[in-house]
Amino acid sequence: MRWLLRPSRLAILALGVVLLYTLVGFFLVPYLIKAYAIPALAEKLKRLVLVKEVGLNPFTLSLRVNGLEIREADQSALIGFDEFFVNFQASSLIRRAYVFDTIRLTVPYVSARVSKEGRMNLAELVPPDGGSQPDAPPQAEKTPAEMPTIEIGQFEIAQGIVEFRDESKPKPYVLDIVPIHLVLKNFHTKPGGDNSYAFTAELGKGETLSWAGTISLEPIRSSGTFSLSGVKLPSLWQYLHDRFRFDVTDGTVAADARYALDAGATPIKLQISQANVQIEKLALREDGSLDPVITIPALNVGGVDVDLATHEVTVGNIAVERASFTAWLNPDGTVNYQQMFAPMDSVEPPPAASNSSPKPKDEKPWAVWLKEVKLQDHAIDFDDRTLPIPAHVEVRALTVKTHDVRIPIKEALPIEVELQLNETGTIRVNGSVLPKPLQADVALVLKDIAIRPFQPYLEKFARIDVQSGAVNLDGTLHLATEHPNGPIMSYEGNAGVEALSVADRDQGDEVASLQALSLNTVRVTIDPTTASIKEVGLQQPMAHLVVQPDGGLNLGKLASASPSSASVDEKAVEPQKAKRSPVPVTIGMVKFVKAAMTFRDDSVQPSVRTGLSDLTGRIKGLSSKQLARADVDLTGRVGKAAPLKIAGIINPLSEDAFTDLTITLGGMDLTAEGPYSGK
Repeated sequence: MRWLLRPSRLAILALGVVLLYTLVGFFLVPYLIKAYAIPALAEKLKRLVLVKEVGLNPFTLSLRVNGLEIREADQSALIGFDEFFVNFQASSLIRRAYVFDTIRLTVPYVSARVSKEGRMNLAELVPPDGGSQPDAPPQAEKTPAEMPTIEIGQFEIAQGIVEFRDESKPKPYVLDIVPIHLVLKNFHTKPGGDNSYAFTAELGKGETLSWAGTISLEPIRSSGTFSLSGVKLPSLWQYLHDRFRFDVTDGTVAADARYALDAGATPIKLQISQANVQIEKLALREDGSLDPVITIPALNVGGVDVDLATHEVTVGNIAVERASFTAWLNPDGTVNYQQMFAPMDSVEPPPAASNSSPKPKDEKPWAVWLKEVKLQDHAIDFDDRTLPIPAHVEVRALTVKTHDVRIPIKEALPIEVELQLNETGTIRVNGSVLPKPLQADVALVLKDIAIRPFQPYLEKFARIDVQSGAVNLDGTLHLATEHPNGPIMSYEGNAGVEALSVADRDQGDEVASLQALSLNTVRVTIDPTTASIKEVGLQQPMAHLVVQPDGGLNLGKLASASPSSASVDEKAVEPQKAKRSPVPVTIGMVKFVKAAMTFRDDSVQPSVRTGLSDLTGRIKGLSSKQLARADVDLTGRVGKAAPLKIAGIINPLSEDAFTDLTITLGGMDLTAEGPYSGK
């Protein structure tokens, strides 16, 4: 053997080994793959398998496969890719780990089809069971298999395509997902003590995924923690965009949780604990629109626990901050969001798996407990486009709070609502609400709610223009759709209107105004309908009466004609009115403070001008009861000089109105009424 130890012979031997290694790597292995491995795979799958090129570089330990394609029996493409490239590092031999520099799959595609008979083509790739095997003798419990150590510098799937077609539906369901692009950098699993591992991966710029925990394969068991951060929602949404009529233009999501999985148990055990989800800068817009209709700067869901076995979900808190909504009511009565979020008409629900089993009748329903929910500082811009002149309503600083929400909801929920309406008004609601059947018991406070923005809703009722005025309300409201022992609605509290000014919509002249209207200690019920007011206060009410040149009264022309009422025979309505019972109404006292009225008659020339001023006093004891009588005691002035006194009893609220008044007027100047004598 000494001749082998000579340097020249060693060099020749080494050169021969290298040459043989080169020939085997570059030529023999690719030939064996194409000539034997590919046909064997085709025989196994009972499908035609094609490959264009196979290349192996034994020096860089890299394998490249180009143009692999598995075809259906009808020669249509089933599975394939343009290129598969893997670069294995030799350091794996000494590091006891599978180390790859690069794994890349270019233009992979899958064509999944469900036939009319309900068979999935991909399932047919699995070879049928060759027959039952004899029972193996009982063995000791196997040690759970461990996950191997893997390190990948970069794993990439580029321009992936998934085509799905379900022909078992009455209308074939089609779903295409393209393109699929996934890049994982610095992916690794690290074994640790007690069968523990960890890996981190970069999904994109600023997008990270990490996991740490334990895992075993036989049976499949795993526990640990995972986190996801910086994932861009527009990239994820592109796979669903064609199914809806809106687009996600901005937003990122982050999540983290602990979990425990035991797939060997029956049923499968899965527990998720202390999960948190954060969504930031979410923006949604309608297709074809430039501006977003929903923006949510921050949405946080924290402290989520899920137990698959007990069907229980607990959410510690849900917080949504500074969201903005732009909504409108279309002329057909639909809200813009209805069309936005409704699936496309041509799209059916995703098909259920063919091997899915029906839900057991005795399966426990899911129970959800939301410990705290808070919507903070939201804004809503709403347009009602069903009106000839659209109404615009602005809501700002909307805050909604509730807690201890248990789904299914069986008990009333505590609720707090605060908002600013149309820049000046505020609304506060505090109480409890039961959604089904609807029942609410709340304290309601409205302050300085401007009437002017709701002017478009008054157009069909009256030809008036509310130039100013604000509504105030402070009381308690009860509402119950199921009310065997009480009314459907009841309200008790105070109400009022301040600084009201109403003008003729056509002429622009003011027809009525008041400094303040106050309704104190109001009690109103509906079904049965009743109303009682302890005191009505009128501060400086003013009415402007004008007899126009044609003899008509200006106030009489303010009512808008109702086409429906004009077409109804009034005689046919009269019997119905007679059958109705009068609504019980009581008003303890009506106070007038400096009431006034101006009168102008333009039907004569020169026109007559006069008026009533400083009308002050009270009407006490108004009631709809037939025998009730109200005392009247009013004083004022006619024409700024003549004293006026009105005293007596009236009953205007009963079916048979009753009036017995004494009117005393002294020292009235008749000069202003002179044109009447000429006429």
